[in-house]
Amino acid sequence: MTQESNYTRDDQITAYHEAGHAVIACRLGWDIKEITIQRSTYSAGYMKWTDNNEGKPKDERVIFTFAGQVAQNKFLNQQYKDIFKSIKFEGLNKTSDLFKVNDLIAQIMGYRSSMECFDDKKHDMLFNKYYTHTISLVEDNWKYIKRVAQLLLEKKTILGEEMIRIL
Repeated sequence: MTQESNYTRDDQITAYHEAGHAVIACRLGWDIKEITIQRSTYSAGYMKWTDNNEGKPKDERVIFTFAGQVAQNKFLNQQYKDIFKSIKFEGLNKTSDLFKVNDLIAQIMGYRSSMECFDDKKHDMLFNKYYTHTISLVEDNWKYIKRVAQLLLEKKTILGEEMIRIL
């Protein structure tokens, strides 16, 4: 295998981010079609699944969505302190994973969007609960996330069948 140091830092970050999504999606029982770190107009990488993500339970979608950022942070040796507050004040675009997490949690609570529960303590509690759970899942699956990230760096795109062999 080629060493990670032979790749750009951005490619490494994207590989770990997408690997986090992919491995946790597999652990949640989702069927993956492909994962890529090929850049497009809209993203640095993405994962496609074989069925509709919208049909998955919202709690699974929160964990899946968090997993990319958590894996990326672990790779970078970073931790978020009071991540939800920083998101509220720094703002995010609507395509960012953490924006999606906030909206999914708001929907679990019965709101239409996270803007409706801006100061709701229950939202903060659920956010921290899902974030902590996702950290645990990423830690438990770190060796697989590393393998998937390395394969993504080497091949740029891997198929769902390759994911199954790794796991």
